[in-house]
Amino acid sequence: MDEKLANSQPYSRSFLKYFFRLLYHQLAWSYDLVAAIVSVGMWYEWVSTTLPYIKGHNVLEIGHGTGHLQQMLAQRGDSSVGLDASLQMGKIASQRLNKFKFSRLINGYAQQLPFPDHTFSDIVSTFPSEYIFDPKTHKEVFRVLSQEGRFIIVPFAQIIGGSYLQRLAAWLFRLTGQAPPPDHDSILIKHLGFPLESAGFKVDYKFIELQHSSVSILICLKK
Repeated sequence: MDEKLANSQPYSRSFLKYFFRLLYHQLAWSYDLVAAIVSVGMWYEWVSTTLPYIKGHNVLEIGHGTGHLQQMLAQRGDSSVGLDASLQMGKIASQRLNKFKFSRLINGYAQQLPFPDHTFSDIVSTFPSEYIFDPKTHKEVFRVLSQEGRFIIVPFAQIIGGSYLQRLAAWLFRLTGQAPPPDHDSILIKHLGFPLESAGFKVDYKFIELQHSSVSILICLKK
């Protein structure tokens, strides 16, 4: 039985990657609903944990998704740009942001940022996909950040409430890989922290405790 389970894991991971690809592109219209269900309504709160660490007023968000953080930034008066590889996400976010004149959205990739050097005071990415581990992303982010600019990353959230729905959501998060693994501290440091330091950042790790969840945040200062 264990051998069968082990053999099935690569297929499970492949299916989940395929599902997330659909969710982010063809099924983008359902993204907010799925995020709300699997997070028991905490997704918006998790994204908002980045706001106290965004110190400047010229912000780039990599992977803007359906535009919630872009809306938060616009509401507090920041000038922001959202970049995403999904055209479908861009359309949804545009509808959310059409009344905010200080937000603009661009279709593109983190590994090839279409901006001049030293453009942004802050760059933020919440629950990013594999591009966040790519050295090309780190190099590009470093290039377009101003001196002493900040790269703020939310890689993980963890549901810690004890209700049935919260336990179910925690299980779903573990299943989909959105929850941190047991050794997530060492994984963050080895696979994200060390490469970012090699790219020229000073990395600080924050673990924010909320009422029924916790959020991991990396604050990367351009040295």
